[in-house]
Amino acid sequence: MGVVFRLDILWQSIRFLLGPGVGFESMESEFVRSELLACLGGDWPMPPPLDAVMLSCTQKEGYRLETVSYQAEPGCHIPALLLVPDQATPDAPAAAIAVWHQHNSQWHWGKSEPAGLVGEPCQHVGVAL
Repeated sequence: MGVVFRLDILWQSIRFLLGPGVGFESMESEFVRSELLACLGGDWPMPPPLDAVMLSCTQKEGYRLETVSYQAEPGCHIPALLLVPDQATPDAPAAAIAVWHQHNSQWHWGKSEPAGLVGEPCQHVGVAL
């Protein structure tokens, strides 16, 4: 299971530990890193092999839609959609852009909405990018 935390609570905890009037801009980066890691429970574990797998590929107008899965933690595979422009090649790669999706209590749409597969056209941003 991944680490879930709210940055505002984390920042309040760090400020409490360090005392009043302390901001990130006045601290050494290694000190901030060590205190942040301590608040999160220690060093990050080493990532597992990515173990990426293409599950399907569908040609669309101007791009291909790849359904993929990758390992985020040992035994935890995450499904994802990858939109690859037709003009992208190994010799002329395209920039990678990560798109987070909104929920609006429509949990069943998830990543499919920004990929242009379901939902509101104004949320189909993946294709445009």
